[in-house]
Amino acid sequence: MFLFLIVISKLVFIKIALAADLPSREWMPLMVVWSVSELLLYALILRYYILSAGAKSIRVFSGFTMNLLYVLCVVSDGAAFAAFLKPLDLGLWREGNAAMPLATMLSLVTLPQWIFIALPFVGVVLAWYYDEVLKKRLFNFACKILSPVVAGIAFFLLIGAVLLYTGSRTALVTAPVRLPAFILMSALGQNTALLAANTEPKTLTGAVQPGKPEILHAGKRKARANVLFIVMESTGSRYVFDEKLTLAGQGIPMPFLKKISRQSLYLSRHYATANSSPRALFSIFTGLYPEPSDEFFSLKRTLKIRTWNTYAEALTSLLVTPCATEWYFPSGLFKNNGVSEIIGKGQLRFEKQLTQPSDAQNEIQSGDYFASRLRSLREPFFATYISFAPHYPYHDYGSEWRIAPAHTRLDRYVNNLRLLDAQIEKFFIALETRGILRNTIIVLVGDHSEAFKQHSGNYIHSLHSYEENLAVPALIYYPVGLKPQTITYTTSHVDLAPTLLDLLEIEHSPQNFQGESLLRSTDRQYIYAYGNEGTVTAYNRDGIKLQRLKGGSCRVFDLATDADERAPLACTGKENQQTATEYFFQKQFLLLQNLQSYADR
Repeated sequence: MFLFLIVISKLVFIKIALAADLPSREWMPLMVVWSVSELLLYALILRYYILSAGAKSIRVFSGFTMNLLYVLCVVSDGAAFAAFLKPLDLGLWREGNAAMPLATMLSLVTLPQWIFIALPFVGVVLAWYYDEVLKKRLFNFACKILSPVVAGIAFFLLIGAVLLYTGSRTALVTAPVRLPAFILMSALGQNTALLAANTEPKTLTGAVQPGKPEILHAGKRKARANVLFIVMESTGSRYVFDEKLTLAGQGIPMPFLKKISRQSLYLSRHYATANSSPRALFSIFTGLYPEPSDEFFSLKRTLKIRTWNTYAEALTSLLVTPCATEWYFPSGLFKNNGVSEIIGKGQLRFEKQLTQPSDAQNEIQSGDYFASRLRSLREPFFATYISFAPHYPYHDYGSEWRIAPAHTRLDRYVNNLRLLDAQIEKFFIALETRGILRNTIIVLVGDHSEAFKQHSGNYIHSLHSYEENLAVPALIYYPVGLKPQTITYTTSHVDLAPTLLDLLEIEHSPQNFQGESLLRSTDRQYIYAYGNEGTVTAYNRDGIKLQRLKGGSCRVFDLATDADERAPLACTGKENQQTATEYFFQKQFLLLQNLQSYADR
């Protein structure tokens, strides 16, 4: 049965890799190394003890346990690989635990996966009739020649060394060993990031300290404008206005967004604070940078750090998204800050179910629902729409939206940008029809961008922190209170909250935010971003992008002369920027913990 499970699991991984259009050089070595190591594990360790057991019932139980453990590990690993195009690692493991209760995890298991999980139970029945041929000949001979105890110790020492010292190469470790090791590491060191953050770092000469928010503040509302946030999932600035990505005569991917950008405060060099949605959303609504840690602080269901809307008088609040809010979504952040109505995939009910991706509702139907709510939502309101269509796996919504050939993932992504553009226009029309468009501040922003092999191994959004992962479109539309203009210096998600409060004429202390209002002059030196892969990025106003890589090494890109990031430079001569980045890395999580601790009192 175990050999059969190995074959099935590898065929599934190959299917996932081919469907994702991954080059064979990136996934074939994994398949080979995993298969060989699983066979060795089976032959030299587990199978020896199973066959050595005296009673047949013990042998059957041992075999069943081994098979079930293997199935659970490879199903978990396969789910991570399908969603993130990388095997399950310690960071993803911790993210999943933070983002989802067990019931949510179980709800995501598909029928084929349940069938695969059931196979070990079938094997128990078959084992009673199985003639133990494997006990003889090859395995019996191997067990006599090799000491299984020595082999087992050596094998696990090797795995431990790989886990501790090779970083991303942990993917080479087979799931039945890698995942139990990660579970053990999480159990023994689940608070290592917190402990490290609470350790006062040494004084860093010349460090630029991020603005430390004051806990006590006074906010007095002076305006009654509505606020609409439209968060464009996985939408990168390099794609939205690029006509070369579409078929002849189709124009740019997002023509309505382009039209609105000319009537808005357009942020032409805007950056996400993270290459993943939970951290980016945290920054968009709090004005604070996310945690530079493997732990997903932003996903805590008890998170009480304040969002911008709590500075105002009571607003009618509504959040709609076609995606599932039960996983990888900062529901706690919104709920604990007064967003009373959060409607996601599980709450959206349509009489007719149109084509849709497996992990979200149909974007068009979701857009229609949100537009209908905008036409009747009690003023003044704070409404948010978070899209899904541009997110991996870039679902095909039909010929109506095919402005690109639809041969590749990038084609489907571009098609879905056009679909998203139509939903945005739908929201504007709903407000205009109601007669409240001019009295509504509309913020459109991409949470993070999306990568399509611009750099080796860079897919989706959360694997690296290149420009294709972090540069996003952003604008603020408010014709009553803003003259159309373009901001050409670097801006960040953390700037949106203080800018919005200035537009609303709500008194607040700028020190409550790590961003700066775009309506005021600024002399700040750097903005920051944190990548899931452990990279801390600092941008200065002149296009110098310095990155602290996981492990502490440093590199620089001069975006003015190397926009494609092909020639990384040494950090020599950028000591101030490097010191500021290190200070941010050391201090930011402690700052957020202190804010949360105060809120918990």
